[in-house]
Amino acid sequence: MKSVDIKKVPKTTIILYSCATLMTLCTIFMIYKSNTYISGLVAQGFDPSKEFVEVINYYLVTVTPFVFYTISLFSLGYIVEKINHIIKIQNINVENNRYLDKEPKNIDKESENIDEDDKDEIDDFFK
Repeated sequence: MKSVDIKKVPKTTIILYSCATLMTLCTIFMIYKSNTYISGLVAQGFDPSKEFVEVINYYLVTVTPFVFYTISLFSLGYIVEKINHIIKIQNINVENNRYLDKEPKNIDKESENIDEDDKDEIDDFFK
């Protein structure tokens, strides 16, 4: 059986993407928990219209770190994947340049040199 050439993704990228997915789930959970907490306060008599800034501040303090880490982990995974892709392209270009830098042996030049040598010997013979 032939092995199928599958586009390989670096392990670091997979780990970072999976951590970003977990952080996304944590973000959604924290939004839910913040909402239930504020709803519980409203049930106890808290008026969110008077303390609107405090409610927004609570949401931002609890949710923003998770959103930041989610975006950061996803971005790092993307950067690692692109750097790996760039390195592969550079390695291919280096290999191609190695082949291009070598001059192929030109058989015609060698035969010309041999012919010149032969002509000299033949010319000397007929003189």
